[in-house]
Amino acid sequence: QRVDDVRLAMEEMARILPDSPEHQRIARYNFAHALFELGGFQECIDETQALIPEYFEILGITPQDIFMKNADKIFLLLRKDRDNTDDLKHLADCMDLCAKALNRDGRHSGMLRIQAMKFYEMAQAFDSHFRAGQELVDEFVGRCDYTGARDVFERVLLPSIGQLKLAARVIPIRSQYAVVLAYCGEFAAADAEMVRLAPYEAGLSD
Repeated sequence: QRVDDVRLAMEEMARILPDSPEHQRIARYNFAHALFELGGFQECIDETQALIPEYFEILGITPQDIFMKNADKIFLLLRKDRDNTDDLKHLADCMDLCAKALNRDGRHSGMLRIQAMKFYEMAQAFDSHFRAGQELVDEFVGRCDYTGARDVFERVLLPSIGQLKLAARVIPIRSQYAVVLAYCGEFAAADAEMVRLAPYEAGLSD
């Protein structure tokens, strides 16, 4: 019943919103997010999967263009006649939400979170970039792929922290890395990670 209510609200909103594809896309994303919160995971997946190719088209790239490419190489392919920042973030949000819905529906997210991280990086949405990375690690751990989880840290998250010098992310990321090291059987390395975090302890809340 609540999903039906959200659908009716979405239809009413579509009539009220400006007749602009940009506003309609944002409303559709919000609709998908509401479906996710209400447990309508497949409907959320359907809506986000419809939005993703639209954002690719707006940015002037295709899914094939980003395959096996880092963010800096993808950035060079984007349209040059506009500010792409908002649409990069919107595309990453759609991918991220679709990945969450797939997981909650009992399925793997495939490449969605890895791709979302690239677009968050290009949009300089670094908190979202790291959050998506940590959720990707959780997904690997959830299917007992501890080597894959460790690889995400060592190839992406840890170098990014070092380059961006984001002190606020050090504790959540390096402590999660310690957990993954322990899952990999690297107990001494896990202990060493926690020792490295000890100087931060005094500044933490209870």
